[in-house]
Amino acid sequence: MINDKQQQDLTVLNEFRKEIARKGLHILIGFLPIIASRSYTAAYILLISGAVIYALSELTRLRWNGDKKFLPYRVIRATSLFASRPGEATHFIFAPITLAAGAGLTLFLFPENAMKAGILALAFGDTAATLAGKFCCRKKRNKYGVKTITGTAACFIVSSLCIWFVVNDLTISLAAGAVAALCEMTTLKDFDNLLIPLGAAAVVLIMS
Repeated sequence: MINDKQQQDLTVLNEFRKEIARKGLHILIGFLPIIASRSYTAAYILLISGAVIYALSELTRLRWNGDKKFLPYRVIRATSLFASRPGEATHFIFAPITLAAGAGLTLFLFPENAMKAGILALAFGDTAATLAGKFCCRKKRNKYGVKTITGTAACFIVSSLCIWFVVNDLTISLAAGAVAALCEMTTLKDFDNLLIPLGAAAVVLIMS
């Protein structure tokens, strides 16, 4: 028989696996600046087509009335359930849409260096915040009661390093990393995917 401690450990392990899968997909947005450096058109096509395909798959999952054993449906459903957080699978999961929107707006609005800095902060800073906040210090919460202090610190450190890699300026990197962490800390649910890249990119543009 599994005791309470073992059950808790299994729950944490399951959450960790889901977050690794979810953030593994999240990190893929970090390749967008590389694609854009070759062709902005290709970057837009990839981003928009990915968002449309995802939206259609989610609508299919939620509204499907056909054979539940139909293989494409089973693949779509299994993928969504594997990467979803508790309670998310009952409705449309917006995280990939806000991710694409944040990256797309940053790509459209900002020049190259600012764009790269914003998208890298989104890809890696936000990922670090989630993993560190959920699994490194699970009981310490900031005053907002939603995000962890550890996660916010991880977002600041990783975002600053990513931005420094782009701009090679410590002051700008720390300022933009701080804004990215602030956006991550104060934004509810998945809307930090919009604010993190735009905030970090704006700081880089203003200070450069």
